Parts: sequence; structure tokens; C-alpha cells
Amino acid sequence: MAYRLEGRFTEALNANHQAVEAAEQAGDQALLALTRMGRAETWLESGEPAKAETEMRGALELAATSGDEAGVGEAERLLALVAMQRQRYDLAMRHAHRGRKIAGRLRCTELRGQCDAISALAARAVRQPRLADRFRLRAVQAFRSLGASGLLRRFELDWAS
Repeated sequence: MAYRLEGRFTEALNANHQAVEAAEQAGDQALLALTRMGRAETWLESGEPAKAETEMRGALELAATSGDEAGVGEAERLLALVAMQRQRYDLAMRHAHRGRKIAGRLRCTELRGQCDAISALAARAVRQPRLADRFRLRAVQAFRSLGASGLLRRFELDWAS
């Protein structure tokens, strides 16, 4: 993850590949789903949404079959980000909605806030300002309640652009 945050995508993908291989050798489907999500996120941030989507769909299936509801929620969030990058805003809202429902069941404020943030940006992109504002306020509230200043700052930058 450190490589990805620094924009060093080649190193990040190499590290992701090693993590996926280790998870495959361990035979742990939930861990494999998690490592594949990490690789998908790297593909997404490096500007490769098609590769990210393929990786995410595989991770979603693994998380679902292993009973990892949190993993399914995270996969839905990442698929929403892929849809956003591809400017498929209605699809982004559907994935974010599914992630938000899981976050509610699991009482995961961070996932809920991230899904609300995606929904806010998608709603604004399709010119639904009231809906966008409602999701924006919910995302900001979630991030503040967690003290998640990094998530809040990133969302505020996305919202301002």
C-alpha cells in the first residue's frame, strides 16, 4: 500500500502479486479476495480501470463464496470507484448502495462514509444536487465521527474539483 500511496505503481503491483501468491498458497479464500482487492485498487489508481474491474469481480466472487460480508462491501465500494472512473455514474451509485447496505448491517462507519462520498460525487455528476448534498453531508459526518481526517480531506478535494 505504501508504494501505491507514493505513486510507485510498478513496485506496488509487484508487492500485490507476491501477496496474491502467498494467499493462494495458504488456500484462504477471504485472504485471497483481500489481496486481489489490493491489486485492483492499484490498477485503478494507476489508470487501468479495465484491469481493476476484472480483478475486483474475481475478488467479489471470492469474498461472497467465503462468507466475508465485509469483503463483499469493500468490493462493492471499489467497483463503484471503477464505475466512477469510467463515468458510469448510475452503476457507481448501485455499487455504492450495495456497499452502504452492507456497511449498515456491519455497523462499519468508514465503509458507509466512503460509499456515501462516492454516491455524492455520482449524484452531482448526473445533476441531482439535492441527492448529492444529502450524501455529501452523510459522508462528512461519518468521516468526522471517526476522526478520519485523511478520508475527509480526500473527499473534500474530490468534491471541490
